Amino acid sequence: MSARTRRTTAWSRWLLSGACGAVLAGAVLRSRSLPAREEIAASEGIAASQHVATADQAPQAARTDSDTRTGSSAASITDRSASGGSAGEFAALFAKHCAGCHGAEGRLGGAPSLNDPLYRGLVSLKDLQSTISAGRPGTPMPPFAREHGGPLSAAQIQQLALAIKGNAEPRQATGPHPGWGTAASVPASAPELEAADAPRKLTGAEAEQIRQTTFAKACAGCHEARGQGGKMAGAISEPAFLQLSSDRFLRRMVVVGRADLNMPDYASTAGRGPGQPLSTTEVDDLVALLAHWREHEPPAPAATGPASEQ
Repeated sequence: MSARTRRTTAWSRWLLSGACGAVLAGAVLRSRSLPAREEIAASEGIAASQHVATADQAPQAARTDSDTRTGSSAASITDRSASGGSAGEFAALFAKHCAGCHGAEGRLGGAPSLNDPLYRGLVSLKDLQSTISAGRPGTPMPPFAREHGGPLSAAQIQQLALAIKGNAEPRQATGPHPGWGTAASVPASAPELEAADAPRKLTGAEAEQIRQTTFAKACAGCHEARGQGGKMAGAISEPAFLQLSSDRFLRRMVVVGRADLNMPDYASTAGRGPGQPLSTTEVDDLVALLAHWREHEPPAPAATGPASEQ
C-alpha cells in the first residue's frame, strides 16, 4: 500500500469516527448541555490534523544513545519502560496518539470516553493492551503497535494501558500514580462489559415485549417510547445511527453510559426514577432490541381518535 493510500485510508477512518461520534453525541444529548456540545465540536475539529499526523508519523527510535556517565541506556519518551514511566510521559503519549478521537482528558471526544471510572473498573488490562496494539478491525480504531504498522513500542502501549486502567501495580509503590488516578472498584453484580456471544435474534413480538418493559424502564425516559428521541435526548432507533454502531459499542453504552454527556450507566437512576440496576439479562435484552432495530424499525404507535378512521 502506498503512502498516499495509507493517508487516504486514515483520513476516511477519521471521517467515519467523526460521523459516528457526532451521531452518538446527538443521540445522547441534544440540548441538555450547550458548553459540553461546544467542547465536542472543538475536539472533533482538531481530530483530523492529529489523526492524519499520527498516521504519517514514522516509528521513533527504540532507545537513546548510551549514558556515558553511568554506562546504562537512557530511555526516551518514545520507548521508556512502563515501570518507570511518569504521569507527564503518559499525558504526552495520550495527547499525541489518543486525544484526537477520545478527547483531551479522555472525555468529550467523538469516540467513547476512556476516562470514566466505571469503564476503567470493568475493562481488563489485557483488553486495553490488545485494543491499543491491534486496533478494532471494522471500526475507526487503528492499530498502534509497530508490529501492526503503528508508531508505538510495546513499552509505550503498556504505559498507556496501565495509566488508563489505573489499577495498582507493584511499580506504583515507589513510582508515579496512574495518569487519571486509581480506578474505583466495581460491584461484583455489575454486568460484563464484553458479551460472550452475539445478541440473540428477536422476533417482532419479542422485540415489542422488551420495548414495553426493559426499554421503558431504562431508556424511554430520555429517548422516548420507541427510541425516536425527544427533548431530553436524541433518537437511538435511527437506522443510520445503528448501522454505525457495533453490538459491542451498544453494550458498552448500555453498561457504562457516557457520564461526560450526562447519559446514565446501568446502575444510575437519572432519568429513570427509583429502581434496581439493570441486570446482565436486561443489558442483553436491550442490546438485542437495538440490534433488531438496526434491521427493523420500531412499529409506529397505533392511531387513535379521528385519525384512526382515515
